[in-house]
Amino acid sequence: TDLHPYEALMHIHEPGASLEDVKSLFEDIKTWLPKLLSDAITAQDVAGPIKDPQGPFPIQKQEALGREMMNVWKFDFDGGRLDVSAHPCCIGVPEDVRLTTRYSLNDFGEGLLGVIHETGHGKYEQNRPRDLLDQPVSLARSMGIHESQSLFAEMQIGRSAAFQKFLLPKAIATFGDQEAFEINNFTRYVQKVEAGPIRVDADEVSYPLHVILRFEIEFALIDGTLTVEEIPAKWNELMKCYLGLDMSGNHRQGVLQDIHWPSGAVGYFPTYTLGAIYAAQFMEAVNKELGEAEVKRLIETGDLGPILDWQKRNIWENASIYETPELVQKVTGDRKSV
Repeated sequence: TDLHPYEALMHIHEPGASLEDVKSLFEDIKTWLPKLLSDAITAQDVAGPIKDPQGPFPIQKQEALGREMMNVWKFDFDGGRLDVSAHPCCIGVPEDVRLTTRYSLNDFGEGLLGVIHETGHGKYEQNRPRDLLDQPVSLARSMGIHESQSLFAEMQIGRSAAFQKFLLPKAIATFGDQEAFEINNFTRYVQKVEAGPIRVDADEVSYPLHVILRFEIEFALIDGTLTVEEIPAKWNELMKCYLGLDMSGNHRQGVLQDIHWPSGAVGYFPTYTLGAIYAAQFMEAVNKELGEAEVKRLIETGDLGPILDWQKRNIWENASIYETPELVQKVTGDRKSV
């Protein structure tokens, strides 16, 4: 077969995806995203300093706020739970979905957004068609679609200006008021754009560059044009190129930060950016069906029921009934997929 070994690995996580299409997509993104990141940071600086909330934020209170947000997303705690791990994740089966996050005493946003992200995964799992659970068609369509659901929760809703109007009073009630908890500042804090070293903490603008960096390294590794010994140097080279960061010698916050390569999940990273694209398309479809003003009102009031119902009807219950391009076409009317 003419299938590249990396494409075969990618198909484990994103069935049917074209390696050439992914490479073309990433090459296009590289032509404009680094400048957009730089321009966003500059505009952010011109707008004035952002006051970061000042900790410490007790872990028990962070967990309580995270669980409150899980209830906003109507997570079924009778069929799932929340725990702590070094790396946030979602595992399990529809009847028993296990979520984890990690907490920082000085940044409650890290743990909270991790909870919201993983809850997006969890909702997909809990709402797969129960009458088909003994059939392969009941499985989640792909990790790109799975990531679209976590990023829909975290980025399209959780980091939106509308959601901060709902979240901020909850944060104040949990941690007490402070200067940084002014709505405009708090929104800027949640939406802050910066070139940081850690993928899971990255904002929506810089995140694809983290993905592209990893894609290029693992593709070269499988292609035989890069050795394992050369990975740290290549990592630092691309970090400097894409994010302007020097990670020399800092392997903990560099090449060793992810669980994917040690666990053998080569070919997974592209699904994050594919998921972000799908998530944006799905939110556009939600706005068209429910109306932008109504969606904004629902998010501002934390009444996510109608949005969740849309996801259940269009994404979760369809599981693997449709291939990804067909699912995206059916849901959005636009066959943008890879």
